[in-house]
Amino acid sequence: MVVETEKCNVSMKMASLEDASDVLAHIGTCLRRIFPGLSPLRIMKKVSMEPSERLASLQALWDSQTLAEPGPCDGKDNLIANCCQIEAVKLWY
Repeated sequence: MVVETEKCNVSMKMASLEDASDVLAHIGTCLRRIFPGLSPLRIMKKVSMEPSERLASLQALWDSQTLAEPGPCDGKDNLIANCCQIEAVKLWY
């Protein structure tokens, strides 16, 4: 599995296809929490999985997850906190 970002590339060798699916499922779940209105597949530039049913099952998993109620900032408080965390900025509430 290769994860590419603007700052670095991370290459991981998984023990099984199931492990790779679990990691991608977790990344997608986190993206849905940060960007509740978008599909993780729209945010990720490229996702290639064989067979294609694996990707369809991940999309079904993400679609079935219920999102938490938006906070006092209409859900943007989680987005702002995560962006600040990415940029290593301390954010105090």
